[in-house]
Amino acid sequence: MKKSGFLDRLNKELREWLNPRLTKESIKISKQLGFKAKAYLQSILEDELVLSLGPQVFDRYERPLGYLAVDGHNSYNYKMIETGFAIPYFIYPNAVSYTEKGEVNYDTLEKFRDAAVNAREDKLGLWAYIDSILLPMELRYLTRREFPAKFCADFEVNILYSPQFYFKVSIENRLFFYWRDVVTAVLHGFRPSRDCPEWLHKAWKVLHSR
Repeated sequence: MKKSGFLDRLNKELREWLNPRLTKESIKISKQLGFKAKAYLQSILEDELVLSLGPQVFDRYERPLGYLAVDGHNSYNYKMIETGFAIPYFIYPNAVSYTEKGEVNYDTLEKFRDAAVNAREDKLGLWAYIDSILLPMELRYLTRREFPAKFCADFEVNILYSPQFYFKVSIENRLFFYWRDVVTAVLHGFRPSRDCPEWLHKAWKVLHSR
């Protein structure tokens, strides 16, 4: 794969993460997996479906964000992850709910995380090639020549990473936050890592100094 000067502008560690995945073989594998995923989804789709929407109804491209399912069954989103044809990609506030006491509930994330872990262990679908292919989000920002823009929280160990260090979090444990919500992430107990800006560390100290 022809590499552009954009890569040189990324953090060195991120470049080292991406380089093994920037190959012609990676493109070929991703294309094959895409066709297989499409065929699988078409094979299990039924006529009567239920659409459930999360707190954020549309993304910035005005695409609807939701869960598609047969009434009373796991969503197709879940089935795709369960079979290794998709990976979790959660952006706050979707997939997060709150208890009556205002505590954060990660039940949905944990359910999808467990399905992804099982698929990874069994090397299903894309997991058999996970170390040699680009993830959809990586392909998007590389194609657009845009820097990663979302902070990445590891909801397993409660650490928050700056946008170019998302790769330090296992795929199944990632919860992304836009800049506008990053203070909320700190408020919810995600401690900034060293790579986060100083002002975020100061926010942590203020919010958790009691």
